[in-house]
Amino acid sequence: MILACHNLKKSFGDRIIVDTGSFHIEEREKAALVGVNGAGKSTMFNAIAGTFITDEGKIVIDGEDMTFKPDTYRAKCIGRIFQDPMKGSAPSLSIEQNLAIPYSSTKKGIFHRA
Repeated sequence: MILACHNLKKSFGDRIIVDTGSFHIEEREKAALVGVNGAGKSTMFNAIAGTFITDEGKIVIDGEDMTFKPDTYRAKCIGRIFQDPMKGSAPSLSIEQNLAIPYSSTKKGIFHRA
């Protein structure tokens, strides 16, 4: 199993942003997270990447519990590419070259577009 999330919850103030059941993604399996603006898609990806710790739940990446690991630790096995070039991608590089940057720095080459 590449990624498993169990009952993740994240609130900001009184507003619940993420409140999931459980799901897992197997190696070579494709998945999509779909929702309207403000539904919590980016917050979910930020939780998985370790931008913040969730209020509840568990995140497992490649069999290792990452729930309380910092983003710098998780970056060894999950990379990110941001839509906004000012947040980490290189606007002068091609899409393929941008994707190669996090891929080359991760164990498995797992990444998403934020």
